[in-house]
Amino acid sequence: MFRSKFIESREDEIVIEDVGYVDMLQLLYVIYPFNGPITDKNVKIILKLADFFIMPDVLGQCKKHLRTSTLRYAEKLLLAQQYNFKDLLVEFARQYKTAEDAKKLKSEPEYKLLDSDTRSLILDSIAS
Repeated sequence: MFRSKFIESREDEIVIEDVGYVDMLQLLYVIYPFNGPITDKNVKIILKLADFFIMPDVLGQCKKHLRTSTLRYAEKLLLAQQYNFKDLLVEFARQYKTAEDAKKLKSEPEYKLLDSDTRSLILDSIAS
């Protein structure tokens, strides 16, 4: 984007639409010398920006954080689905072991956003 032959490469300043100052600052804290932590509070922002700017190392740090995160499993499932983290999808789906677990998940707001493949993983987990 910045070094290509596009107009942005000739500009002194580049406006990035739909990215707020605070969100961009969170990303810079993670990638710049501070190596700021990825937390439950900022992981969604960092995922969004790392995906947008194609930053596989930062996405990997986010995946690592999600494994130990205290976010609800429904939230983690949705994030794994949104960012195509297949290994995390399987791991998080395995947390649902009973029909009661499935009922609880169905009452979560994230449930409606889960695609049929993710729902199938959960069903397979309960059935096994």
